[in-house]
Amino acid sequence: MKKLIAISEQITERINQFIEDLEKNGSTLDKTVYDMKKRINIAKEHVATAIAGEQTLKRTYQMVVDKVKMWDEIAKTSIEDGDHEQASEANQHKEQLIQRAQDLEQRIQTQENIVTELKTELLEFYLRLKKSSEHVESLSHRKKQAETRAAFYKVLAEFDLHDDSNAFQQAEEELKAAEEEAKRWEERSRKTTVKRETPKKENKLDEALAALKNEILGDSQND
Repeated sequence: MKKLIAISEQITERINQFIEDLEKNGSTLDKTVYDMKKRINIAKEHVATAIAGEQTLKRTYQMVVDKVKMWDEIAKTSIEDGDHEQASEANQHKEQLIQRAQDLEQRIQTQENIVTELKTELLEFYLRLKKSSEHVESLSHRKKQAETRAAFYKVLAEFDLHDDSNAFQQAEEELKAAEEEAKRWEERSRKTTVKRETPKKENKLDEALAALKNEILGDSQND
């Protein structure tokens, strides 16, 4: 019994410590997950902004490319018409737009790299959030399990920790007292029986002696 009590106490103590640690870390974990969710939402906005910037650059690039084609057509038409001055002017516009388009190409490439990088980081952060959420859920489940075990072993421990040895000792003392009382009454009963039987035996002995005396005296008188 003492061994069971000791084991129950140890298990209960460990479970209580585990629950206490979970409660201390639980609020921190919840705050961490909540903060991560907020940051993901903000990060999504930044990624969306980067994607919008990329799309804007591509639209601008397409407009510039279209203008390059337009000025190229004007230059060709002007040469065909013999308008070399207009052709020269058209070519100048075309060259400027080509440089603009080349600059946009570089900016688009850089922006695409940024968007890819942000998407990758956002995905990794999301996976971390998912893992953290699952970890918190697992800890919460384990906490409930630990609380159930703690309540269970507490019930057993409280029963075992009750001084049942006193109860057994008291029961044994009551049994002993009852046996002693029974013995006393048994002895008194036997003494009473002996007292009642003794006079009867003495009367029978007297009668036997009297009969023997009469027999002897009777025979003597006859002689």
